[in-house]
Amino acid sequence: MGDLQDELGCAGDWQPDCDATALGDPDGDGTWTADFTVPAGDHEFKIAINRSWDEAYGPAEGTGR
Repeated sequence: MGDLQDELGCAGDWQPDCDATALGDPDGDGTWTADFTVPAGDHEFKIAINRSWDEAYGPAEGTGR
């Protein structure tokens, strides 16, 4: 998730529970992926685990953004 989620179909930005930007592991190989058409520009993002900020990776890990 990040500051471009609203452009990708979410109600707002920085929403770890938005289905439109969720990653998946359809083949079960442990690599989570998704395909997005990202608008041009500079964007911020980070990875949140289990659709919440309880565990997150990126600047200020686990602090909610």
